[in-house]
Amino acid sequence: MRGYVQTMENIRLVVWDLDDTFWHGTLTEGGIAYAQRHHEIVVALARRGIMSSICSNNHYGQVAALLRKTGIWDYFILPDIAWGPKGPRLAALIEAVQLRPQTVLFIDDNPMNRAEASFYVPGLQTAPESFIPEMLGDPRFAGKDDAKLSRLRQYKVLERRRADAEAAATATMVDPTRWGERDRERPAMVDLLQTAVIQKRKVRLTYAGRTRERSERLVDPWGLVDKDQIWYLVAGTDHGRRTFRVDRIVEAAPTDDPAGRPGDFALDEAWQEIVGEVEQRRSTTWAVVLIPARFAPILRDQFGRHSHPEGELDDGRTRLRIGAPTLLDIARHLAGWGALAEVIDPPAVREHLARIGAELTESYA
Repeated sequence: MRGYVQTMENIRLVVWDLDDTFWHGTLTEGGIAYAQRHHEIVVALARRGIMSSICSNNHYGQVAALLRKTGIWDYFILPDIAWGPKGPRLAALIEAVQLRPQTVLFIDDNPMNRAEASFYVPGLQTAPESFIPEMLGDPRFAGKDDAKLSRLRQYKVLERRRADAEAAATATMVDPTRWGERDRERPAMVDLLQTAVIQKRKVRLTYAGRTRERSERLVDPWGLVDKDQIWYLVAGTDHGRRTFRVDRIVEAAPTDDPAGRPGDFALDEAWQEIVGEVEQRRSTTWAVVLIPARFAPILRDQFGRHSHPEGELDDGRTRLRIGAPTLLDIARHLAGWGALAEVIDPPAVREHLARIGAELTESYA
């Protein structure tokens, strides 16, 4: 069978349909004839370092049980067995295995499925089931000797890590709404920006900064972060990495221009750097406080990142260095501690505390 292949690059992954392709018949319609020769081809491909996967509309448990029984299940990597259009699923699969579409072949007996796959994954090679007998003799499937199945084992490690990550993602949930509060809706702007991040498209922003003055910027969207019910966009600009509060984005228009992103970028690491920079700017003033050691952990929790122990005194008190944007902010945080917290330095914090105490005395004495 010739004339259906879009490119002639060597194949590194074969994605199999199952019904009337890997086996004869339809599993959900009462029975199949297992194609032992196709089973042997999958094994032979693995020994050449060429992987096999599955994209099939079927019941996962039923298929897994059958293929485990025949002994071929572990030869497939990241099998996608579910119900739904195959085009988006194939795109996700190829993204997961980190291969170029030109090195992947999708085999399906249904020409509509093949056409859909080519639309969603440009460059993907496709073939009907009639090509299967020719596969091992085709020069694109020569591969490299891998009798020890080392490449298959590497992909199985990736598969386990992916499964663990998916399990972890679904093992917990965060409900940010307090008791008695209404549910907070996710801003529509977040969905628009998330799509741009996934599709790697530049976005033209109209942004209102802290002064509410508007400006326009063309950015490369790298990721979104939800911190304490406030969404932030981490993006690349002509001036390097920048962070934008989503609630200050007045307009956002995705473009057709591809977005750039550093190859070593990791959103979690970038966010930790951003948090550190912001916290450093927020702690421009510091004070030294003495407090009974048993209360020190509570005071440290109150000041969070802006609290550093500096030692223990013989009288049982802990010396802490605490920070805030202003000296008045430090005094306001300490006012509720009364005489338990003694400010050593600077004198200005003591003066603020004395004034706060005098105001309270005048109001309530």
